[in-house]
Amino acid sequence: MGSNSSKNEKLSIMKRYSLVMVTLTLAFLFMYGYTCKSVLCSSRYSEYNFWKNKDSMTIEAKRGSIYDCNGNLMAITSPYYQLYWDCMADGLKDSVFKQNVDSIAYYLSSVFHEPVADTKANLVRIRRMAYADKEDGKRPSRHVRISKRKINYLEKMRLEKAPLIKKGPNVSGFSFEEKKVRELPYNNLAFRTIGIYNSNTDYATCGLEKQFDSILKGECGYKDHEGKPILEAEDGMNVVTTIDINMQDITETALKKWMNNWNGLTPNNGCAILMEAATGHIKAICNLQRTKNGELVERENYAVNRMTEPGSTFKTASLMVALDEGKVDTSEVFDTGNGIWNEYGRMTDHKQGGFGPISLARAMEVSSNIGIAKMVDKYYGDSKKSAEHFYERLYDLRLKEHISFPIPGTSTPKFLEMSAKSWKADMLWASFGYNTQIPPLYTLNFYNAIANNGRMMSPMLVKAYQDNEGNVVRTFSPKVTKNKICTDHTLRKVQAILRNVVVKGTGRNFNSKSVEIAGKTGTTQIGYGLNDKARKDQQLSFCGYFPANDPKYSCIVMVWGFPEDYVRNGGAISQNTGQVFKDIAERIYAKSPSKDATICTDSTLLTAPKVCKGKTEDTHIVLKHLKSKHSGIGDNAREWVRMGNEEDNKKLALTTFDFGEGKMPNLKGMAAKDAIYLLEKQKMSVQINGYGPVVYQSIEPGRDIKEGQKVILSLKYRE
Repeated sequence: MGSNSSKNEKLSIMKRYSLVMVTLTLAFLFMYGYTCKSVLCSSRYSEYNFWKNKDSMTIEAKRGSIYDCNGNLMAITSPYYQLYWDCMADGLKDSVFKQNVDSIAYYLSSVFHEPVADTKANLVRIRRMAYADKEDGKRPSRHVRISKRKINYLEKMRLEKAPLIKKGPNVSGFSFEEKKVRELPYNNLAFRTIGIYNSNTDYATCGLEKQFDSILKGECGYKDHEGKPILEAEDGMNVVTTIDINMQDITETALKKWMNNWNGLTPNNGCAILMEAATGHIKAICNLQRTKNGELVERENYAVNRMTEPGSTFKTASLMVALDEGKVDTSEVFDTGNGIWNEYGRMTDHKQGGFGPISLARAMEVSSNIGIAKMVDKYYGDSKKSAEHFYERLYDLRLKEHISFPIPGTSTPKFLEMSAKSWKADMLWASFGYNTQIPPLYTLNFYNAIANNGRMMSPMLVKAYQDNEGNVVRTFSPKVTKNKICTDHTLRKVQAILRNVVVKGTGRNFNSKSVEIAGKTGTTQIGYGLNDKARKDQQLSFCGYFPANDPKYSCIVMVWGFPEDYVRNGGAISQNTGQVFKDIAERIYAKSPSKDATICTDSTLLTAPKVCKGKTEDTHIVLKHLKSKHSGIGDNAREWVRMGNEEDNKKLALTTFDFGEGKMPNLKGMAAKDAIYLLEKQKMSVQINGYGPVVYQSIEPGRDIKEGQKVILSLKYRE
């Protein structure tokens, strides 16, 4: 009986064991089959079996470009070529070399801009040294670089047409090694935002280059040892940003100007961000750091990762919370006394003697720390629970929530936790911008919601991905993160106060006559916990929007590194970051097509427009559409047109002409499109810097030009 029971148990165990083994085997076969199908049957790998082609070589994918919102190139990978020579190639016999050395020297000298005689002598020397090494039993160099200078594609094509080189490396010994260089057409504009990519190491270290590295990089292909492609490379996609390179230039120029000309002072660091109110699109972002030699460069993304106490720009949030809960009205009066309040730590106002009893609205206009602190104390200072409620309402304004922004290292705001003993002091100091750490981007996002009628948008830096042919692969739409940050009643009161800050408050010295500005000044002491002998620098900021009556853009400007005495003496009030904001707003508003044209009307101005040099047909169409009277374009007019010398404010005098072949044309005053067309028609290599009409050309007009020759054009709108 016991024996049968034992046999049954063993049989049962064996059945369970067999079932487990079968299940595991089936699972393994399923996973193996799925993996093989994914790898071998995918569209990318079906043509290539890695196990059978171990001797394959990589075909590099072309890295995608980065564009601004208008299609201007901000970063591009350009191919350059290094010329090498194997002077002992099998087909390069002495007779072949002697027969072709003069022509080769001529072609090389035309590309490398060296005398023909010197070039020929160098070729002869290289070949003679190689044979001398061979005779001495040494291994001769068979891969000699002809020149340190890299050549572009057009120059490479020119050399490939040379009598001997065109026969290939086995006969001539000449070969081209491609080098890829990441170029920034606008030099250092938005440098830190674009990021850094090293072509040699294929490594991105910061900015958009790092964040979208996998998108930009693409996927490499493979070729066999004979150079035949086995799997074609897939080029990286292009990234289209929300940046407007013209607005970026305006923003960076304004910030640099004021950081280098601030009443003889030189602030250490600064940043500025410009945002489109309705969409949250970042149109410009600038970060400047002063080096030891005084130069301003972009090294850190202060705009998104600088953890800093915002100062008085935070008062707007405290006011909004109290107004929205119906606890206070802007007409309520608070006594700020003599400008010193010692009850919860030493709180001071910037005006000696204080402001005395003032309304809440006036406290905001003159930026009274005591006025705002007393308001918060009155309505939220009765208990720690009330203080916690105040903090929760601040959090409802999305001032603490992390912003998903495509710049590596974007920080998240931090609020000081209220202690059991000093909770009231902690809250009151936070009410006017201390005890918090908020990157500039977050402060701007809050003010942008005020400009956008209470609707908070997610800050955007990327609009779309494109394939290598410019077709849109994916788009990113503006995203609303909070439909209403406050009631309409509260919003109107806050907007009115922010406008009055500039009209009759701390921002009155940069009130603009051409564009209405609204916003809030901010001053923060840095290092206030240091001993009395230590230098306590100041941080100055202004955050707001324009035009105040119909906001299109919001902007924040923040600068660090002012001596405490400068601010205390009132210097910051008359000459702070609002001046930078004003400069940005006026220049952008002046170039905005949405601006009301009637404010520019002046009966003394010429009615005839100014015309750039350009194609006669295109100019005629535009002037006809504008109904502009003009002379000089007849039925038999030549291809190009320019302004004539006649002065007539009622009729535009034009002159048609043609450009001669083989000579450098005078391009000054011509639009970039026409200038590029004209030069590429003559097979020249063109480099463009800036925007607007041509103001400079590297080759003087009338000079002889050659196919493949490089010319640099600088573009700029006349102020």
